[in-house]
Amino acid sequence: MNLLSTAGTRIKQTYRVSDYQSSETIMTSTIVACAEDLVSTAECMHGFAVLDFVLHNSCVATSEQFDITARLMDRRGSVATWELHAETRDARQIARMSVSMTSDDEPAVKILKVSEPEEAPASAPAAEKAAPGDKRELIAEAACRVMAKKGFAASTMREIAREASMHVPTMYQYVRSKEEVLELIYHHLCQRIRISTRPVFEAQLPPTEKLKAVINCLIHVNGSVRKGSGVMNRELKSLSPSARRRVLDDYAEIVDKIANIISEGIAIGEFRPTNKLIAANFIDSMCDIWVLRPFAMQGVCEQDYIDQVVDFTLSGLVDTASAAR
Repeated sequence: MNLLSTAGTRIKQTYRVSDYQSSETIMTSTIVACAEDLVSTAECMHGFAVLDFVLHNSCVATSEQFDITARLMDRRGSVATWELHAETRDARQIARMSVSMTSDDEPAVKILKVSEPEEAPASAPAAEKAAPGDKRELIAEAACRVMAKKGFAASTMREIAREASMHVPTMYQYVRSKEEVLELIYHHLCQRIRISTRPVFEAQLPPTEKLKAVINCLIHVNGSVRKGSGVMNRELKSLSPSARRRVLDDYAEIVDKIANIISEGIAIGEFRPTNKLIAANFIDSMCDIWVLRPFAMQGVCEQDYIDQVVDFTLSGLVDTASAAR
């Protein structure tokens, strides 16, 4: 039966938990796998691509069986958007989801079960066994590579899962949506910058020497995450206002530390009075240019660029009269 029709179409299916997992506590990955199965069956797809999958809420439940009800909310060309509710047999909701899927195939003559986990690369077992924090790092790094090539809008969760050597249902245990993956990239890269710069910020050095070391470190670490820096600067607009605020607050911690060095230099007379926040953002921006404008830096080696940024920065900050004394 071909259910490929108009908005409002509903379909309901009962799933036996033991067919997907050994325990009776229903795992999120099982719900996601069954949801994809139900929608792809309803669409009669030979193969499909998940454009977006959002797990709005979920709760822990123990049951031998559960039901998923799917409702077609919208269809535009080959893209169908469905809303799904998972419930225990006693009608207790355990998850609410929405999924957008597309397929270029013609409807199948008979219904095929197409949502079996795709064959993962040979490295998949290592990714599957990684600790939760490590898995989120794997997802962030994989998503960064995918989005650096295709941009946020054109990247799909299935591509990110494949790049991370994970099955799609496994990945949904750690992230709920593509936007959450994008925010994860920002926090992951900010953490890498924090870890790399922490020894420099904590070093017992005079402000001038510490600022030199910070500039050196920031340019070097930016170069080591070149693709990530590009994604961070290009895709901020793709985040929701609340996620954007969290990301900016996270990154502000790094800029604030630069501002504190400048403030210390001003306090002891090493730097001339200036707006420390503007100066800190100016320094941070110059460190970014090394990876954001490679076309303008052709033929320039990293150390030469670092030396130029240090010279330019200190020529504006250092109180020459105080230095002469």
